[in-house]
Amino acid sequence: MEGSIVSSAEAIKKLPSLLTGLRHKGSDGTCYITDTRGVARAVLVDIDRYNAMMDALEDKDEVPDAKIASALIDAIIGREKH
Repeated sequence: MEGSIVSSAEAIKKLPSLLTGLRHKGSDGTCYITDTRGVARAVLVDIDRYNAMMDALEDKDEVPDAKIASALIDAIIGREKH
């Protein structure tokens, strides 16, 4: 699991900086929020990355099943480079 990992209590205190950090260079645009036991329960993701994933999923009907994973990766990586 890449990206940053924070507890739910920490996320509440640091939400503005977490949101800013989603776009910092070198970040993969993901922040995992954990419960009190340290289990990931939610994800904050950069909006551009989210939109790329949604676009790729919407286009999946036009892509043969064997190429879906590749199309998702290409869409995500392509959007992040802009």
